[in-house]
Amino acid sequence: MSNQKHDIGNKKRRHAEARQASSHEITTQAMAHSLIERGLATTRILDANGTPNRRRQRP
Repeated sequence: MSNQKHDIGNKKRRHAEARQASSHEITTQAMAHSLIERGLATTRILDANGTPNRRRQRP
């Protein structure tokens, strides 16, 4: 039974980490897309954030 409790706690902790990572990815993508619309983003920034650079506009 102690193993079951440990597994449940680990599952909750892993789920919290996954939610945090996904929200962080969403915020970085939103920042990258706002940079794309202003034409200030380079391919290096977009590759670091993992967002597609097909909508990039050159000033």
